[in-house]
Amino acid sequence: MTQTISTLLNQLDWPRALRAGLLTIVFCALIPWLDSDTILTMVLGLIAAGLADGPDFYRQPFASITMMLVSFSLASLSVTLLFPYPWLFALGLVGSTYLFMLMPVVGQKYGSIALSSLIVAVYTMLGYHSIDEPLMQPVWLVTGALLYACSALLFDRAFPTLSLDKQLRQMYRQLSGYAVCKARLFQDGANAQEILQQLRERAAAISERGSQIRYGLFLQQQRRRGQIGSEQMDKFFLGQLLFERLSAAHFAYSDIQRLQLKPRLRAQVRQVLVDLSRCITNDENDLAAVAQRAKALAGSEPDSPALIGLLDNVQHCIELLAEPPEFPEPEHQFTTRTGSGLIGYIKQSLTLNTNINRHALRVSSLMLIGYGAVLLSGHDQAFWLMLSCVLVTKPNYQDTKSRFSQRSIGTAVGILLAALLAQLYLPWFAASLLLAVLVLSFFLFFHHNYGLAVCLITLFVGLSLTLQGSQGGEVLVIRLVATLSGSLMALAALRWFWPDWGEKHTKGAVADALLHGQQYLHSVSLQLLEQQSDELQEFRMSRYHSQQSSAHLLRHWQQLMAEPQSKRATSPQLYRFIGHYQNFLSHTAALSAHRTQQISPKALKEIDGICQLFCSQLGSLHAYLEKNELWQASVNDLTTDVALANRRLLPLLQGSEQIIAFQLQLLAEDVSRMQAEISEGGW
Repeated sequence: MTQTISTLLNQLDWPRALRAGLLTIVFCALIPWLDSDTILTMVLGLIAAGLADGPDFYRQPFASITMMLVSFSLASLSVTLLFPYPWLFALGLVGSTYLFMLMPVVGQKYGSIALSSLIVAVYTMLGYHSIDEPLMQPVWLVTGALLYACSALLFDRAFPTLSLDKQLRQMYRQLSGYAVCKARLFQDGANAQEILQQLRERAAAISERGSQIRYGLFLQQQRRRGQIGSEQMDKFFLGQLLFERLSAAHFAYSDIQRLQLKPRLRAQVRQVLVDLSRCITNDENDLAAVAQRAKALAGSEPDSPALIGLLDNVQHCIELLAEPPEFPEPEHQFTTRTGSGLIGYIKQSLTLNTNINRHALRVSSLMLIGYGAVLLSGHDQAFWLMLSCVLVTKPNYQDTKSRFSQRSIGTAVGILLAALLAQLYLPWFAASLLLAVLVLSFFLFFHHNYGLAVCLITLFVGLSLTLQGSQGGEVLVIRLVATLSGSLMALAALRWFWPDWGEKHTKGAVADALLHGQQYLHSVSLQLLEQQSDELQEFRMSRYHSQQSSAHLLRHWQQLMAEPQSKRATSPQLYRFIGHYQNFLSHTAALSAHRTQQISPKALKEIDGICQLFCSQLGSLHAYLEKNELWQASVNDLTTDVALANRRLLPLLQGSEQIIAFQLQLLAEDVSRMQAEISEGGW
């Protein structure tokens, strides 16, 4: 229980939350000089700036702050000036929303700022009639945003690697959790299929975390021009190497019962894996003792090469943790997630049939419909409907559906709590502290639990209305109705307005996975052939992209499962393919673990020939999916060819080397099964 709480606390966004909470206290302390409407407007500007905050905000901080302030000013000022003219306001709303929603094309930072600018625009609509001088509202909103940006910049200057270090710690905890999950395979009566599914999900989470860290390293290098390598980069590379070792499978885990291990031996293997997990998170300091236990256990089972391979991998993980290797080629030219610039932005705006353009058109259309609904309602607080349209509508159906449920439930619970809180008649001092706590908590949970964050911000709104002397009950009911209506509109838009179902992207996702799997296997076979185990950049990149493609496939399947039943006809085949592909990567990783063994040149030539068979088959499958090239290979051809090649290979291998032939046979089965799913899947 204590460990779970500790893990949760480490996942929360403390730096951003503390900055926002402390600034809210500072703003509330100005009550002797400023009225409550002004202070609350500044807090709303602060919240919008906090939502625009992100790792790449600080790559060119002064340019980022300038752009944010200009965007917020234009959004708020245009609403203020055009608000009395509904037709002009509607035209400006549609045009600006469309252009803002295309900004992710330029870069991730610009997309965040653009979305926050739309939020500022809605905040301005909500407060237009509550401020005596409407033109002052943009000033106070931008002031709150500026003060937050300045505090964030100072914090970043003081702790430039804090976010990256946190991400690395989380990745190592995930690696530790992966080892513990793998240990469960050796429990008596364990459900291997269920545990394998959990391992796939954990592997996907580790890969996604790796993508975030890699982008953080890219930003770090952009800020430290001329510096090649860093402590964080070495930790990232070590984490990738550990992940390869941990995910390696020296036998088919789905058939683990066939090993017929004695109960005592199962318990010992399980304990060694648990000890390894503690070593990864530094909870177990005696690395040598764990390595010795793994070595002794491997020596006690000379007739189980598969188990020996697993325990040998544990020993190598311990060695990596005790003495991290030097990486000969620091990867100093990261290119992930970079935007396409102004030219790409213009091209996207002129090309309607793209995902980002569909999303922009959807959101701008919803904003127009929402504005019409607000005019018909005749109530200013109905503008919450438009905010729900902006925040709930996501590019895919799964994320929109998730946001819909979380925002609806969070708002309903928050309104109930706000109604109860209104009965306490808190003094301003106590209310100010509570406002700060709510803002702090909102940012803590925004990326971890959106539903809870919505509940907290709804409670913040209810408390704000009480402080402003509004009829909180009536306004909160309107907020609930508006939020539910806007969320339903967003979900309906993804369902019926120019929908982009995941089924049509399945073929491309599978093709990409095959290509990256082929490149990874080719890199492993090349290092085997050359008898080297250096973590060269080309090898690291092939391994990294294969892991990313596996994670992408799993997330794609999850998106399919969230869509209507009629739109996921290929999901069963895709689910089975993902299992085979993950097994393929695990067996390739196990083959990679034997790069350090000294193998005879004749055996290496046979191994390379078998790997080339796999690569050729994977290339043919990729061409079939990607380029619609003809492909009529028999599933049995590959397994037959590999079986014949293995007969020639086995006499050339000595002792523990013979497990390599077993790994190649497992890979043949994986490729054949993927081949069968593609031929039967209709992709």
